[in-house]
Amino acid sequence: HEAVAEERAFFAKSDQMPDAIYVFSDGIQHLVVDPISGQIHRPFFERVFGALCQPGEDERASQWLAEMAQSEPVRRRTDDDIGIAIARRLGP
Repeated sequence: HEAVAEERAFFAKSDQMPDAIYVFSDGIQHLVVDPISGQIHRPFFERVFGALCQPGEDERASQWLAEMAQSEPVRRRTDDDIGIAIARRLGP
């Protein structure tokens, strides 16, 4: 499984320090990345990142993610696990 995961992983290199890093399972990949263009679904990431950037909103963002992952529309569109990890940079 490890070799297959490495083949399917997507990495991007940037000279800039990222504000956030998202890692997600293939179970939600087609919900957050356009399969043809490879571009992210901006509204999803803007909503999550916007909530995480507000002081004290980490819990609310986490709750929203959990509810979204368990919602009927998402469960209908996924046939696999739903996993996401988000890291946010604090400070300058």
